[in-house]
Amino acid sequence: AILYAKICLEVDGNYILKALTAQDRRNKTTLHYATGHGNIELMKFLLDAAGDHVQDFINIPDKRGKTAFDIATPEIKAIMLPYMQNNQ
Repeated sequence: AILYAKICLEVDGNYILKALTAQDRRNKTTLHYATGHGNIELMKFLLDAAGDHVQDFINIPDKRGKTAFDIATPEIKAIMLPYMQNNQ
């Protein structure tokens, strides 16, 4: 899954943000799934790919109003915090 995500995001830099913020029918992003399933490698890749937009990316709510940060475990939150603090 990570290789597929890297291929999709690296094909054309103009589509990176659009690909990152795409939501399914429950308004979940790839980051919601990565954090919800504890996939640290994919989560870090997605956060790095978001660049200057990482804060906006992390704060996208799903249909229940939950962000990827909201549903993350304490371990995942600890990894996400530096990304959030570096882009304020």
